[in-house]
Amino acid sequence: MSVLFSRGDLVESAWKIAQPILDYWESKPSVNFPNYSRGSWGPKVAHDLIERDGRRWFEVVTPEQLQTTPLFENADPILLNAVIKALRPVAVEAGEIIISIGEVASNMFLICRGKVNVLNDSGELLHVLKDGDFFGEVGLLLGTKRTATIQAKMLCDMFVLDKKAFCSILREHPQFAEMLMMIAKERYNVDLSKRELMKLE
Repeated sequence: MSVLFSRGDLVESAWKIAQPILDYWESKPSVNFPNYSRGSWGPKVAHDLIERDGRRWFEVVTPEQLQTTPLFENADPILLNAVIKALRPVAVEAGEIIISIGEVASNMFLICRGKVNVLNDSGELLHVLKDGDFFGEVGLLLGTKRTATIQAKMLCDMFVLDKKAFCSILREHPQFAEMLMMIAKERYNVDLSKRELMKLE
């Protein structure tokens, strides 16, 4: 005969084993314990652990999320799917510098969860970006120097699109290069050639 509940003596025995462990953890909390917010992708050390073996976590961004940036607004579904496959998930610790002012841009970021501070060259706060916000798309197109420093305000889960992966997509789908050249002109007032758009350095 099966029962739905444990007997009282079994429950008491379980607590006799568990309680000393819980008491110890409470009295001597770990200084470097990689805790993380509920609903996040987990601590950065989880990403670092599997990256040592050349692996990475697989996270998904939707075409609708990607279309919230002007660069991919109303983009062809085939282009969106190619970009989604190229996106790389990263976790960034609170206080970590994601990009520094003056460095040459080579990637674009999408914040899935978290907040980042946008700082000027004096370290003053210009803006706070949050869930769903993008940054770096102009740098992805132009490969220009960064005009601000971006620092994680808290643990952040983000997607990164690297210039190398972006150029690979454009080589495989040259019709999209034409579209992005028009977008660069219309939305960013920048004239780009195909060669400039796909230049890696």
